[in-house]
Amino acid sequence: MSANLYFHVGILVEDLEVAMTRFSAVLGFTFNDPITAEFGCLADPEPHEAFVRCTYSREGPPYIELLEANGDGLFSLAHGEGVHHLGFWEPDLEARCATLASLEVGPQGRVVSPEGATFAYFNRPADLHGTRFEFLADSSRADTEHWIRTGEFVGPTDL
Repeated sequence: MSANLYFHVGILVEDLEVAMTRFSAVLGFTFNDPITAEFGCLADPEPHEAFVRCTYSREGPPYIELLEANGDGLFSLAHGEGVHHLGFWEPDLEARCATLASLEVGPQGRVVSPEGATFAYFNRPADLHGTRFEFLADSSRADTEHWIRTGEFVGPTDL
C-alpha cells in the first residue's frame, strides 16, 4: 500500500497569528482565517475531547498548515515549535492503520469520529526516524481543498 497523496507540512507554533504574520512576511504566502477544529475523541494515547486552532496557506501544494500548540498531548508545545508532521490524504484509513501496525509503526494520536471510524492518524515519530505523518480520511478532502482555495470553510469543525 503506497501513500496516496502528500499535500501539506504541519508546523506547530506557539501563537498562530504571530506565525501567520511571520511566514507571510518571509515567504509571501497568504493564510486563510484560522478555524478551531474540535475533536470529540482524540486518543493520544488516552481518549479525550480536544481542539486545535489551525490554518492553511493558499500557496501549494504542498501547503503549509500552521497549528497553534495547546494541551499536553499531540499538539503540546512540549514537542517544540517547528515541523510537526507531513500530511497525506488516505482513501482507506482503516487499511492504512492495519498496514502501519503490521510494520510496527504505532499511533501517537488518532481522531475518531462519533461512529468509531478513524478520521486522522498520527504515528509515533520514534517509529519512523523522528518523523510524524498524518494520514487524513479522504472524506474531508473536498471541504478542506475548498477552504484552502477560497478561504471559506464549509465543512464541520467538530468530530
